[in-house]
Amino acid sequence: MGVYRVKHVHRVKAKGREYCYFRPTGEKIKAPYGSAEFLAEVEALERKWAGHQKTVSPGTLGHLVFSYRASPEFRNLADETKKDYNKAFDWLLGENNREDMPVETLTSPMVLALRDSAYDQRKRRFANNLVSVISLLCNWGKPRDLIAHNPVLRGMKIRRPKDQPHLNRAWGMDELEAVLTEASAAMRVGILLMACTAMRSKDALKTTWRAYDGTGLRFVQSKTSGEIWVPIPRQAKVAFDAIERKGVQIVLNEADQPYTSSGYRSNFTKLKAKLEAEDKVRPGLTLHGLRHTMPTMLFEAGASLEQIMSLCGHLSPHMVLTYTRSAKQRKRVQAVLGLMEQNTPEVVKLYGLDCKTAKED
Repeated sequence: MGVYRVKHVHRVKAKGREYCYFRPTGEKIKAPYGSAEFLAEVEALERKWAGHQKTVSPGTLGHLVFSYRASPEFRNLADETKKDYNKAFDWLLGENNREDMPVETLTSPMVLALRDSAYDQRKRRFANNLVSVISLLCNWGKPRDLIAHNPVLRGMKIRRPKDQPHLNRAWGMDELEAVLTEASAAMRVGILLMACTAMRSKDALKTTWRAYDGTGLRFVQSKTSGEIWVPIPRQAKVAFDAIERKGVQIVLNEADQPYTSSGYRSNFTKLKAKLEAEDKVRPGLTLHGLRHTMPTMLFEAGASLEQIMSLCGHLSPHMVLTYTRSAKQRKRVQAVLGLMEQNTPEVVKLYGLDCKTAKED
């Protein structure tokens, strides 16, 4: 006999499949819903949670983190976001056993010390994420009287070194052509899909043919859990329609099985190294850079910020502005060059040159 409702279990349906989570902690339940293994797994999670409740004392950092993890705000986050937050929480509590540390001792100098320690161990990105998570945690706890103030101040994040290139830059059309030419037939499908839709690589590898309606793709973004529809550009539709449907997923490996994220990235890394050695692509090429490529091209073509946000599924204009940084600079330079061409005599005078001499040169 099936089980219709189990306490503390959150059931979610996506892409025709059902996923279950333990509400108090947000942990994913692996066994099929209603099975004996499922009930045993839930029981184990209940025991673990009950035991942890007894060990954490109110007024401690462990209690603040535990309370947030049990909240609707945390449980309703996307899986990828929960994963990132939990990495920060685990490091925060696990480093020097801070679970029993009174929250009142979490001061601004301590946040900076934690940031620096995280930087030494796991580099700048993790350190800055830790600062963001601590700030979010404290802002959540303040109205619940779990902490008196937020010790995180503006400017606490570590800036990117000036000589460090921006991550995940947009691809050039020459680079996209080189990768599509040299990639295996299996890899080429994934590159084409990401380039045409600005999908994250994880979403592209999971997308099924059921999402394709003949003109575009409707899918749920793994990061935001938002459903969007993205059209397939006319120039790419012929190539997309020519893909042989050998399975449920659109992107399959050479054995006609779904790619794992690590497997696809490993193959791409090898291909990129080969193309860099042959000087066919520039350094800094990443799969996530394909997500920046479409916004850049759209911006250069004159699309508005709102249009790009809708097409790529962004919730904030901040990321779009980040993606189009280099495109904006190019457009400004082109505008200046256009003005210079229209007003050549005036420009020459501006630089202290004689028009006649300049023409002769």
